[in-house]
Amino acid sequence: MILSALATSVGLNLALTVLLAAAYTLLRRRPAYVEVYAPRRPYAPLESWLPAAWRRSEEDVHAASGLDGVVFVRIFVFSIRVFAAAAVLGVGVLLPVNFLGDQLRSIDFSDLPNKSIDLFSVSNVQDGSNK
Repeated sequence: MILSALATSVGLNLALTVLLAAAYTLLRRRPAYVEVYAPRRPYAPLESWLPAAWRRSEEDVHAASGLDGVVFVRIFVFSIRVFAAAAVLGVGVLLPVNFLGDQLRSIDFSDLPNKSIDLFSVSNVQDGSNK
């Protein structure tokens, strides 16, 4: 993957996100759409509900939303833990091993504005390598 292509993709996605957020902001303020986009009661600000959400016990979640809510929260927390472990393994072990491979060293990247990100992929490790 070429770094400029990645930057272009990120830029386009950010522009689309800003455009859709602006459209939502404009549409929700129109009087015809107030019942659709406006909440029935005001939302709590982020600094007050986020710490309270982290302190909730499983009993509180069960009382408020039943067994389905408890199972959803357990799956969500488990997913965060698995992703965190995979991220530590990927960044701490796999990226350095892939970068130290020499499979792509023979490719000439001089015609590209930036070096390829493929140096960090498994394609940079030779077949049958002990790495």
